[in-house]
Amino acid sequence: MDTTGYILSGGVCVPHAECGCSFEGQYYRSGETVILDADCGRRCSCSDGSMSCNPHSCGQHESCTVEDGERGCKPNSFSTCWIRGPGSYQTFDGLMYQYPGASNFSSSEYCGVISSHSGPFTSCWGAVDPGLQVNACVEILQGSRDPASKLCEVLQDYALMCQHNGVFLGQWRNATGCGMFFCPS
Repeated sequence: MDTTGYILSGGVCVPHAECGCSFEGQYYRSGETVILDADCGRRCSCSDGSMSCNPHSCGQHESCTVEDGERGCKPNSFSTCWIRGPGSYQTFDGLMYQYPGASNFSSSEYCGVISSHSGPFTSCWGAVDPGLQVNACVEILQGSRDPASKLCEVLQDYALMCQHNGVFLGQWRNATGCGMFFCPS
């Protein structure tokens, strides 16, 4: 076997251009970008066997944390802004703004999964009011040309609110048919 132009990188023989980087006692794959230092002070990228770093910092409302072994800037808090349908908006501070518009969607057929006793969201009801979410869902879907796929976005938002409040929902995407739209759970 001709190994000209190849090098051993991370225990695997790769073309020289795909060689990873050994940097500060760690190995990084070619093309990998990481945030380093306890204050997220450097953003470093591995390319052609060499690591290059640039200054980096978290935003005003972010903190440097490590999640699942990966360091990064994470928001200090979360909030939700809704475009609740044509002409209806709810801002981060909870204020509602209405603008005139026509709509012909008025069914909770799709949105009822949020408040269904046999649905995947029952464990969240104590943390995030399902009634408000069903109403918001109906308003959001009113202006949608494809309510079924828009529903998955709405359910993902509700699931994120539940998870932010410490509620584990399990395989809600599979139970709602939204598994093909969003990953990971």
